[in-house]
Formats: sequence, C-alpha cells, structure tokens
Amino acid sequence: MIIEKHELYLLKPKQLLSSLRDRDDILDKYIPQKKQLASFAASLRKKIVEQYVKNNQESLEKFIEDHSFNKASKDTDLICISSDLRPDTFLLIMSSKALLQNIIHQNESYGKNYFYTDATYKLLLNGFTLLTLGTENKNHNFKLIACVISSHEDGRSYETFFSKIKETLHLHYNFTWEPSFGLSDAADSITNAIHKVFPNTERLRCYFHVMKAIKDKIARWKNSQEKALLKEHWGLLHYAIKLLHLQTNDEDFFALWELIEEEWKKKN
Repeated sequence: MIIEKHELYLLKPKQLLSSLRDRDDILDKYIPQKKQLASFAASLRKKIVEQYVKNNQESLEKFIEDHSFNKASKDTDLICISSDLRPDTFLLIMSSKALLQNIIHQNESYGKNYFYTDATYKLLLNGFTLLTLGTENKNHNFKLIACVISSHEDGRSYETFFSKIKETLHLHYNFTWEPSFGLSDAADSITNAIHKVFPNTERLRCYFHVMKAIKDKIARWKNSQEKALLKEHWGLLHYAIKLLHLQTNDEDFFALWELIEEEWKKKN
C-alpha cells in the first residue's frame, strides 16, 4: 500500500494528494485520484469511529450527562451543548459559559459580531475531525467560542454546530446571534451551512487561506517560464494581494486592481 493508514486520518484528501506528489519515490501513475483518496479515508474513518463509539458508549453518555449546561457551577466549566453518538453521524459540541459569552461581549463592543471556523485532522488520532469556532476581541486576539468532535467534516456537521450554538445563546442568554461575517477557507460545506443558518451573514475567505491557495496554485503552475516569473516577483505579488485584501468596498478594490494590472504589464 502506497499510503500509511495513519496518514489517512491525520490529513485531508487534498493534503494527502499534495504530499504524495511531493515524494520522489512514487511514480505519477501510482498516485490515486482525489476521489479515491477521499473514499478510502472515509471508509477507514467509519471503521475507527464505529469501534471507538461502540467500546465507549456508556462512558460517553455519562460524560455528556455530567457536563450538561445546568450542571456547570462555574463559567469556565466544560459543557456539552449537543451530541449524536451514532457512529455514522458522531458529533459532540463542547464549550463553556465563558466561551459562549465571547460572542455577546464582542457584540456589546462593536454592535456587530463575526466568527472564524475551521477544521483539523491533526489533533485527534482516532479518526475524528475537530471543528473550531472563534472570534476576536478589540485587540485582535483570538477568542474560542466552541469546538466539535465529529466523524465527518461536512455540511451537516457545520450546520448542526452553528445552529446549536445559536439556539443555546437564545435559550440561556436571550441573545439572538446574527453574525455580520463568517470567515473560513473555501469549503462548500461551510458556505452552505452559513447560508442556511445565517442567511444574512456575509461569507468571507480569510487572508491566511487566500495566501495559501495562491502559493499552492503557483507551486502547481505548469508553464515553467511563467512559474519562474511568478516566483521572481512574489514579493510584489504578495504586497499587491495584501493591499487588495485591505480594501473595504468594490469600487476601491477594482480601482486598485487596475493599477496593479498596469504595473505588472510594465514589468513584464
């Protein structure tokens, strides 16, 4: 087998594909398609989840009961907001009263609020994915809101995640959570969940993921001369992208885009 099994639940299929392409000891004809990797990884995760949940059903139920919202004596106590212990749809949402109030505090400070959400396969070694949700304070320090241990990173998981946090804030704090912006990578699962749970929220792609996507695109550029040119002028490109990212309306964005395009033509 080309791929070690443990790699399949540490990385996403896209990341696996990139890591395989970077290796010199594997011929291109032996590298599987992204869909094949996704299918195999999903199958393996399902087996791991089924085994884990089956062996720990009783302890998980007790953990959830002991950490219900009403049993939290301190604002910093861990609380389980929602759970689904079925192997195929496993999902456990956790937070604390103090973390949930980060949303309310931000709204009080700005009159609006926004959130970041992302997922990682690298922190949990049992086949689960960890979804995170957070925001910022006025000093741009990240503030966690909640996290989810899930058997899948899909639209259902994100939709449940957002809606359960929204319901909890309304039920226990009489606060209607209507974020102005939702930031993340370009995953369709996140986009669809945001549009369904927060129909008035503007969907944005965070700067980090924009830059990562551009670097990955350049690394895969097929024309060697163009690729060398892009790498040579990366400093200028990086600065231009940063300036574009800072624009606050379409008019300024496209005006700056035209200036950058003209400057690029002069140089090349």
